Amino acid sequence: SRAPPRLASPRPRSPPRPHSPARTGSMIYETTSALFRSFLKSSRNDDKRAHEGRQRAGPGEKASANKPASVVATEPRLRHDVFVADVRGVSLAFEVYHLREQLFAYVGGGDGRFADCAFAAKARTTGGSGGVAATTLLGTEVSARASTDCARRLALRSGKSIVVSVNLPAGAEALQDEAEKILIRHLRETHAIEGDVRELERALGAM
Repeated sequence: SRAPPRLASPRPRSPPRPHSPARTGSMIYETTSALFRSFLKSSRNDDKRAHEGRQRAGPGEKASANKPASVVATEPRLRHDVFVADVRGVSLAFEVYHLREQLFAYVGGGDGRFADCAFAAKARTTGGSGGVAATTLLGTEVSARASTDCARRLALRSGKSIVVSVNLPAGAEALQDEAEKILIRHLRETHAIEGDVRELERALGAM
């Protein structure tokens, strides 16, 4: 008689491996490795240098807790002037904004009308000679003629970019020359433009 077949004994299963973290783009350090200790030392040195740099912060840098902040006085970048002048019995309001290379001027009556506005600036041609380019910003070319002419003359005498709005009351258009002279005197007194007042007035009258 045949002997019964021998069954193979099952192999012992090995214990499951611990789950290893998925690899990413960043490096994973063993806390006991020399590389990890070197990384910690480098980080401490960076923090120390950053702290010392904040303590030595000078002007323009962030003040540290050991150095109080200082306040430095600076010149204002924008100056605003408003005044009223009587011209042949008509009260004219003047408003001027002074910037470093620009002037914004308003001349008008007591109604505060703002209907015309023009811009002018000195331009350089290819030949090297200087000129003035002017354009109308608000209003028609005919109605804004007073603003355009005033802006062109001021740009020529001051060398700055000029925005002017001339809105004289109805029937007072003949006062434009005197209004411009008053504006010129004010700009000269505030050092917005250079030159003798009489010389500037003669130049304006000749244009």
